[in-house]
Amino acid sequence: MKYYFFVITLLFIVLACESDNPKNSNYSLEQLEKNKQNALGLESIEKPDLLALTQKLNEAKKEEIEKLLQKKGLNFFEASYGLHYLGNRYFAEDDFEKGMYYQQLAADEYLNPYAMLRLAIIYSKTKEEISSKLPEGKKIDFERNYEKSFRYLLLAINTAVLTMEYFEDRSVMDDINKFAAPLVELYEKRDSSLLKDFDIAKSEERAKKELPDIKAAFLRVYKPKKSLL
Repeated sequence: MKYYFFVITLLFIVLACESDNPKNSNYSLEQLEKNKQNALGLESIEKPDLLALTQKLNEAKKEEIEKLLQKKGLNFFEASYGLHYLGNRYFAEDDFEKGMYYQQLAADEYLNPYAMLRLAIIYSKTKEEISSKLPEGKKIDFERNYEKSFRYLLLAINTAVLTMEYFEDRSVMDDINKFAAPLVELYEKRDSSLLKDFDIAKSEERAKKELPDIKAAFLRVYKPKKSLL
C-alpha cells in the first residue's frame, strides 16, 4: 500500500511540474496584454529565425495572429512580434486606437524593435497627416510628440543591436536601419523649422541615461542564454 501511495504521489508531482512548464501552457490574449515585463515567464529561444517569423506574420490575417498568440508553448519572440503585427492589422482596418494600443504594448512590455520604430514614425507625424490616411470624418485623439518619437527611435536601434548581439540574427538590425533612415536624417539635421522647439540635445542625454535600464530589461524579458542575468 505504501508503495502505491508513493507512486501516486510522485505522479501528481510530475503532472504538476509539467503544468507549470511554460512549454505546456497557453494564454489568452487578455493575459498576454497584462504580461508586464514577461511576468508570465514565456520562454525565449536560443537561435530564432526572425526573418521567417516576420514573413509568416506579415502574411497572416488578424484572426490567424490571434490564434498564434494563444497557442500552446508560445515563446516570447512569437508573443512580441505577434502583438506588433496584430497592431498593424488594426491600423490596416483603420482602427487607429487599437493599433496604437498593441504597438505600445509590444514596444513597452515586450521590447519589440519594430513596434518601437512604428511608434517613432507615428509620433513624428501631425494629427492631420495621420487623419488623412483614415476614413473621412474619423476623429482621433493624437498629438505629434518629437520627444516620444526620438526616444522610441533610439530604443528601436538599440534593441535591434541587442537582438543581433545576443541572438545572432541581424535581419532586425537591417530592417531598422533601412526603415529608420528618413527619421534618423530628420533628427540629424536638427532643422528648427521642422523640429520647432524640440530640444534634441536634452533628449539625447535622457536617452543615454536610459540605455543601461533598457539593456537590463531586454536581458530580463528575452532571457538570452549567454546573459549573466
